[in-house]
Amino acid sequence: MFLDLEVASQVASALALPLAVLLAILAEVSPPDRASAPFPWHKVLVVSAIVTACAGLLAIGYAVRENVKDLDTELRGHTRTDGKPWTHGGTATLELPESYRPPPRDNLTLVVTLDNTEESGDCEKTAALEFVPVLDGKKGRSTTVAPGTAVTIRLGEVRSTAHVEVTIRYEAANIECKVLMQIDKAVLHD
Repeated sequence: MFLDLEVASQVASALALPLAVLLAILAEVSPPDRASAPFPWHKVLVVSAIVTACAGLLAIGYAVRENVKDLDTELRGHTRTDGKPWTHGGTATLELPESYRPPPRDNLTLVVTLDNTEESGDCEKTAALEFVPVLDGKKGRSTTVAPGTAVTIRLGEVRSTAHVEVTIRYEAANIECKVLMQIDKAVLHD
């Protein structure tokens, strides 16, 4: 539990408030003879309750932050298994890591760029990238953008798996283009 900070902070925040209340109640219970008490239990219990309550608030803040922060992620599938460059109509399946199944956030923002395999030409600039989310095996609505443009894909209520299919499209003049795909940004966020 202590190696997983998110779980530990949630447990600490769940236990801190009841413990602080218990310490505060104990501080109010007065011993029968205060004059004979050699140790200031009342002050110790009050200070302990305050410290425990502060620790609980910090743990709650940490847990909330961890559960809403943006998550940078590495997607697989943007390189071809045969090592060849992408051409017109080539489709890459961008997959989230196993640890993000189901995705912990509702949206995925991607920036995909292309690198021309030839020394001259503008193949990396003239393509259109079509993004299609596949959520729990069902294809969603496609979005087409230019390379290097951020696209946000709504993952919504995914129960198990989500991936994104990216298809490269060229006009007839550049249909022979060969490019390599690169993911510049992949962020899961709410």
